[in-house]
Amino acid sequence: MSMASTSLRWSVWFWGVAFLLPAFFIKSSEGFAPRSPRTLGFVANASSKVFEVTTFQDYQRIGQSQNELFVILFYDDREINSHRIMNLWESVASSLEEFATVSAINVADRTSRFLLNSWQIQAIPMIRILPPDVMLRKDSDPALNKLLGPKRVTDYTGGASEAEIKKAVLGAMTPLGILRPKSLEEFNQILQGDARMATVVLFTSKEQTTDLYKALSIRFRHRLTFVEVLVTKNGGKKIMEKYGVKSAPALMVMSDKDSNKITRFEGSAFSMSELAPFLEPFAVPAESKDKNLAAEIKSVLGVMQARVESGGVVEVLSGQQFTSDVLAKGLVTLVAFLDPSNVEEHKRHIATLKEFSQGPATNVKSVVWISTLEGSALMKFFGGIDPNSVIFVVPKKGRFTVFRGTFTNKGLREFLETKSISGQNSHEFDTKAVPGFGNA
Repeated sequence: MSMASTSLRWSVWFWGVAFLLPAFFIKSSEGFAPRSPRTLGFVANASSKVFEVTTFQDYQRIGQSQNELFVILFYDDREINSHRIMNLWESVASSLEEFATVSAINVADRTSRFLLNSWQIQAIPMIRILPPDVMLRKDSDPALNKLLGPKRVTDYTGGASEAEIKKAVLGAMTPLGILRPKSLEEFNQILQGDARMATVVLFTSKEQTTDLYKALSIRFRHRLTFVEVLVTKNGGKKIMEKYGVKSAPALMVMSDKDSNKITRFEGSAFSMSELAPFLEPFAVPAESKDKNLAAEIKSVLGVMQARVESGGVVEVLSGQQFTSDVLAKGLVTLVAFLDPSNVEEHKRHIATLKEFSQGPATNVKSVVWISTLEGSALMKFFGGIDPNSVIFVVPKKGRFTVFRGTFTNKGLREFLETKSISGQNSHEFDTKAVPGFGNA
């Protein structure tokens, strides 16, 4: 999707009418205008129940959490249509507080560009539901997609009301590992299971698992065993009688299965605010992340941080953007193909490009860079460019020259002084045949 000024249609199903949205990202003379995410959107409201995603750690939480159902609003705080749904979103967050993590990502924050690419967000505002058992995409950049690329997601396509959104979210919430024994014998077999985990037993007359119990099974996934006993059936009645349960609903925790140690819930209400703190002392401590995965995620976060800190050097994110930002403007442009997976080396290259762009004027009027993780098709288009290579593009003549020399400010300037970037050493290319990004 183009990151240049473009119009996005607000989906007809959401508001019932079509709205034209202005520029997706504000452009400045130095590229994408940086914005301070901690002064925008929901974070400005200290009492907001919306989890505003603004840091790399927030992205990591979404990508790796196995104990949360996320409902994410992608919005642009500069657009009137987003302002309308932002007010609604506060109400949604309050009504779903016990069941899901209601989140928001402001696309005006430049960091969010990575999510927009990985999750293929096509319209703003947009609501996406991520289940806790999300499966992650396998793509050309496995590490980045492990962090940012959920595959099994649901895009909300209902009406713009709190009740409809809540219904859709709760409908996407499935019970994780809740066992429903049909007899006392089956119940006893369950008690012979994982000795590490205490067993939570809910006695109920409801045929369908309640949203609250589903939410508890998600929150304490892999930390407690959840059982649901239907007291209207003969098997359930026998279990009820054995443990002296007089009426339903009732909840107890069997924390020592050998001695049948039982703790009964005697709170005033069956609610998340009362049940979660009641169950926490019985739960297995949350396991730390796999060390290798943690190291990999840390590396990916470093890559993203390096990308965001590119400063005045514009990152081109698509073939369409290359056409609009480089070719259509007709300016002689330095294009660097950089591999951001080596964070320190990438920072040095970006610093070199910034030094070059801010130094004495040359006939090069624009400096951009393209990630080799996403721009492989464009690299092949320009004759098989290697990672961490530079070309000089002369759009008006449809020609480009490959830089030969040391990738330093001095090296770039010496090359320009001795070579004609549109002369004998240059190559012709079809300005109308620039490919999209992705693996060639």
